[in-house]
Amino acid sequence: MQKIRSILKIGASGTELCDSYGSSTGVTLEIMNGTSYILEFELRSESAGESAVLADYPAGSLQSAVCYFALDISCANRSDPPLLIFNGVTLTTEKSGRTVLTVPLNGNAAGSITALLKGNRSMEFCCELGGFDGDGMPVFAWQFPLTVRSRVYCGNGSESVPDDPEFFTAVQVQAIASELERKITAVADAIPPVVTTDTLMVTDTGNFFENSSVEAVLQEIGAELDGLEAVLEGI
Repeated sequence: MQKIRSILKIGASGTELCDSYGSSTGVTLEIMNGTSYILEFELRSESAGESAVLADYPAGSLQSAVCYFALDISCANRSDPPLLIFNGVTLTTEKSGRTVLTVPLNGNAAGSITALLKGNRSMEFCCELGGFDGDGMPVFAWQFPLTVRSRVYCGNGSESVPDDPEFFTAVQVQAIASELERKITAVADAIPPVVTTDTLMVTDTGNFFENSSVEAVLQEIGAELDGLEAVLEGI
């Protein structure tokens, strides 16, 4: 699952996505529809003192028991926005001192978002991060733009298979023939040669045999043995 971390500056004039120095130039958040993410938001306060780096937002000042993540096209004060997540949304302080709000975004929960995206490559939504205290009272709500992009493939359908051509051109036929010839040659080269006794030669330094192939020499030896057998029978 993809993990995307953003910096969210919380100030008197509202909230915005930015870099660690507070600049929002070129800083956006974009997700693909129907894709699962873990969205992490580093909460920062406005810079103070000599350092230009945004200070960490104090998690203790929020006093929230339950946090939520919501998406809608506009701020309509709805109780059922197209995407609303409570489960798994956590507010923690890391060892480094960073205050991080984490949102597990399950792609399967984006059915209403898909309907809104119909016919559009992407849409900008209003994202709201909020929290309620132990008495059910809202203690914070921060808003910023978030872009959702439509998908090319959502997981249904069958794999595309190219149609068989009605005919092959001369070049295609030649290519097919060349490939078949290459495969036949490769198979032939891989088969060991067949060796027979009539192709094996005998080294006869003493000139004991009239012939030089194994097959012919064996026949000569057989004839000699047959002659010896006849002589022995006659004794």
